[in-house]
Amino acid sequence: MSFIPRQYLYLFIMSAVLLGLLLSFSIGYVIPVGKQYRKQELIVHTLSKRVDKLYLTKTDINKKYNKFSKKHTAVLAAFSNTFNAGKFIEINKQYFQKITLSKLKKDKQFDVFDTYKVNAVSKIHSPENFYKFLQRINHEGWVIKIEFPVHFQRDGNLIDLDFTMRVYKRLLKDSSSNILKKS
Repeated sequence: MSFIPRQYLYLFIMSAVLLGLLLSFSIGYVIPVGKQYRKQELIVHTLSKRVDKLYLTKTDINKKYNKFSKKHTAVLAAFSNTFNAGKFIEINKQYFQKITLSKLKKDKQFDVFDTYKVNAVSKIHSPENFYKFLQRINHEGWVIKIEFPVHFQRDGNLIDLDFTMRVYKRLLKDSSSNILKKS
């Protein structure tokens, strides 16, 4: 019988112990961490695709906004203008014989708008001046919405008009900011 030298025996035992530690480390730590890494990599890949889509959407929105802002600079500038009832009456009295504004009570639903009741008297046979007024109101530098129905009532040669309009009011004290917040 041949005898195995002690050095080889130590070397064999050490190799078996290290191989056991390596296998237990691989099975107990490396393989689960690898699985978790693959899951996280899949999540990162999915999020990366979402970020790319959002970036493309943002770019598309910016292009549309720039195109819109070039085309409608007057409308965007109107948001920073403060409504002046006297100036409104002065500009639009050419369409009516008599025009008056009376401010209505605040409505929580339309918090960013001041609401005015408009009474106007026109010396015409048809509501043509009113429609000219509606076309003109879009170019006056304010954000105004005319509420319908508009009540037309004939009084001889005159037509009495009665309607409500909502006028956007600026909510910021600082006009240099483009973000609208309640003060």
